[in-house]
Amino acid sequence: MEGLSNATFMNSTELKITELLKEVQVHHSPNFTKLVDDTVTAVKESIEKIPNDFKVTADLAPKFVRDIGADKVEFKFKKPSFIKIGGSYSIQTLARPQVNIDLIVRLPKCYLRNMD
Repeated sequence: MEGLSNATFMNSTELKITELLKEVQVHHSPNFTKLVDDTVTAVKESIEKIPNDFKVTADLAPKFVRDIGADKVEFKFKKPSFIKIGGSYSIQTLARPQVNIDLIVRLPKCYLRNMD
C-alpha cells in the first residue's frame, strides 16, 4: 500500500462497502411491505380457518408423521395464542439474496409442560 494515502485507502474501502451494501440490502418500499403484510395476513387467516379441536390424523398429515418418525399420530389442533412478524424484517435488517420473514407463533399453554 505504499504511495496510497490513508484518505485514498478509506475512500476505496468505503466505496467497496457501499457497493456491497447495495447488493445485499432489501429496500423496504411500500410495495415490498404490502407484499409481506398481505402474505403474513394470508397465513394468519388460513390458520384461523382451522377449527379449534380439529382432529388431525396420520391420513391428513402423512409427511408430518414420517418426519417425526411415528407409526401413527392423532392430535387435536389448537389455535396459536398469537402470530406476529419478528426477526430481521421487524427491525428492517433483511439481507439478500434470500429474503426470509420470521413469524413468532405462541403455542397455547395446554401444549406446554413445566419442563418446556
